[in-house]
Amino acid sequence: MSTKWRSLQAPSSELRLEVTLENGQAFGWNQDTEAGGVWHGVVRDRVVTLREVDNDVLYRVIPHLGEAEATEEFHKYLCQYFSLHDPDLSLDKLSREWISREPERLGLIVGHLKGMRLLRQDPLECTISFICSSNNNIKRIKLMLGYLRRYYGKRLDSPGGEVAGDLGFAEGEWYEFPSLEALCRVEEKHLRELGFGYRAKYVVGAAKLIAEKGGTQWLLGLRKLSPGEVREQLIQLPGVGPKVADCIALFSLDQLGCVPVDTHVWQLVQREYKHLVGSSKTVTKKVYENITAFFQETFGRHCGWAHSFLFTAELPHFLHRLPEHLRNRILSERKLKKKKPKRKSNKKNSQPKQEKGTKPAEQEAEQAGKSGVSIANNSDVKTPTKPVKNPANRRLNGGSKRFRSETKTGTGKKRKRTGAKRKGCEIAARQLALAQA
Repeated sequence: MSTKWRSLQAPSSELRLEVTLENGQAFGWNQDTEAGGVWHGVVRDRVVTLREVDNDVLYRVIPHLGEAEATEEFHKYLCQYFSLHDPDLSLDKLSREWISREPERLGLIVGHLKGMRLLRQDPLECTISFICSSNNNIKRIKLMLGYLRRYYGKRLDSPGGEVAGDLGFAEGEWYEFPSLEALCRVEEKHLRELGFGYRAKYVVGAAKLIAEKGGTQWLLGLRKLSPGEVREQLIQLPGVGPKVADCIALFSLDQLGCVPVDTHVWQLVQREYKHLVGSSKTVTKKVYENITAFFQETFGRHCGWAHSFLFTAELPHFLHRLPEHLRNRILSERKLKKKKPKRKSNKKNSQPKQEKGTKPAEQEAEQAGKSGVSIANNSDVKTPTKPVKNPANRRLNGGSKRFRSETKTGTGKKRKRTGAKRKGCEIAARQLALAQA
């Protein structure tokens, strides 16, 4: 079985593997450093190995049974996967445009992340991948998607049968991403057992809804819609909000004007483009729209690609590639955020902050309601006085004390009963009790 290397005809200025495959847009590639830094992954239904040379990228594929080599059709598909050989997507051309538009930041970054391309991924795989990416990290996302392939995907041959699986599976095992039919049979309970957490429900629900809408053909049809229409359709899927929808649209649905705003982009905007956020401390809908509009106006119709360069520069894995002054600026900001002391509250002396138009007692009651404790409003509820019972009983109850003080009604002055008076009261009480008996 021949597996000879074949050229993608991609010079180093157009494609470098690390910055393209490790920047958080795809999660199915793994580098084998012991084998000379080659990369292994699955594209569609093929196990693919990639290798960089001085001014090109080579690939080889494990052919299907009965095939001598991978077909020309797959070669064309792989070039489309890397968005190669499209004059409008030439990195040399785009870089010159971006540098002219924003030389101070993106102009510096492009040269230090040379060869970083956007992938044109399978929409189903991309959708499930970014549903799994919610509140997650790249290593764990890869592990989760590896489990999906292992348990629900079709097993494929491995490169030479000697490449260790980077996801902890048996040596040389590779799996196709599950079909939509297979995903619709997945049980939420099993995914939770595999560590998907709350995302398990979203994966199962999204697969079923995609099937109801028309399956993979429905997803592919979104490539013909506008960015706004694509987002409107995608956010109907469980686990898909605006950011995840924009990621899916950018990396698989040809929507190169989408700008996903996540934690890294938010940090970048707060540091470099503060005018977009004003006094906002979180990514509100308005702030999200402001950021998207700014990128579209500044970088043009390929602003999603420009955004990906800025995003990648924020990742710790690629900081060493940046100019020293830019790297130090990013790191110093992060150190300041870590060292920023938390405001300590003095519980003994602290009082609830009074909101405008709210009385202190009303606010206290409101806060008590939030905490599950009911507190009466003292301005509205009068404290009931203790009822006076039989005078004899009152005297008996108070007779055990040496002195008993009580407030004289209407005067506020105190009077004290001496022992003689108390003794007389006790005698009177006994006599009254005997008479009643």
